[in-house]
Amino acid sequence: MTLEDINYVAQTIGVTAILGSLIAIIIQMHQSAAAAKVAAAEEVHRRFSEVYLALSGSPTMSEIYVKANQDYGSLSPAERYQYLTAAMALWINTQEAHRKWTEGSLGDDRWRLWDGLSKLIFAGPASGLLWAERKHLFSDSFQAYVNKIRTDAPHPILAERTQLEPPSATTPR
Repeated sequence: MTLEDINYVAQTIGVTAILGSLIAIIIQMHQSAAAAKVAAAEEVHRRFSEVYLALSGSPTMSEIYVKANQDYGSLSPAERYQYLTAAMALWINTQEAHRKWTEGSLGDDRWRLWDGLSKLIFAGPASGLLWAERKHLFSDSFQAYVNKIRTDAPHPILAERTQLEPPSATTPR
């Protein structure tokens, strides 16, 4: 075997090793991206669950929410502040979910939950009053999303009733 043949074999081995390394790096990056996507989705849901449980577990906050959507003007200053802080916590978490969904790190199946909740949260009359005052705090794409919700559909629950009724046997699900 000549020196030239040895050089050729060494270069072939080197190129093969580099290609193998690149393939391994690409596989690791793909696995890391998938893990980051799952972690991002879990984090968004965990934060929302914490806020939602804190708000829904409070009889006072539930009363304030219903009262705000029936007659926002009847809220005391303290109740308005409570409603504002609760709404902002939900809105900030919803914006984060929207951002993660639009960038692809929150799957469509998980976004469906957020989208449905958003339609309930943002379509309410009290949310409309606060949104008009506070929407400038949010990203342009999230503002467009919420504005579409607000113009497309009336609030499905709070228009006439203060609590949900169970579906009747004749009501399609």
